[in-house]
Amino acid sequence: QSFKILQTVRFHSIKNLSLAGHIDGILSSIEIAPLAESLLLSRPEIQFFLATPNKTQERQLAIRWGMVPFLMKVGTINTFVRRATKYLIKTKKIKKGMRLAVVLGEENSEGFEIVTVK
Repeated sequence: QSFKILQTVRFHSIKNLSLAGHIDGILSSIEIAPLAESLLLSRPEIQFFLATPNKTQERQLAIRWGMVPFLMKVGTINTFVRRATKYLIKTKKIKKGMRLAVVLGEENSEGFEIVTVK
């Protein structure tokens, strides 16, 4: 029960940051934050970039509102953020200077962190 409340608070925090113009997108992976997809329930007004290691899952996610799925295995969290932003820049889905809320999962204190794309 407390996990669900914490998750709801995090998701509303991300939505509020997007509404205030403090972030330009959301980045996560099904591997590091399996419940990140449920963030769409809060209907953020920004794009949600979600990595998945599975091609079938990528196609299924593509029909979701606001979802921009892409095929990538995580590895470590540090390398994931670097590799994912590099890939998204290369495919012209994001650009340098954008601010992303990176949903990292429960082992991280806030559950997400804000990063500026370099």
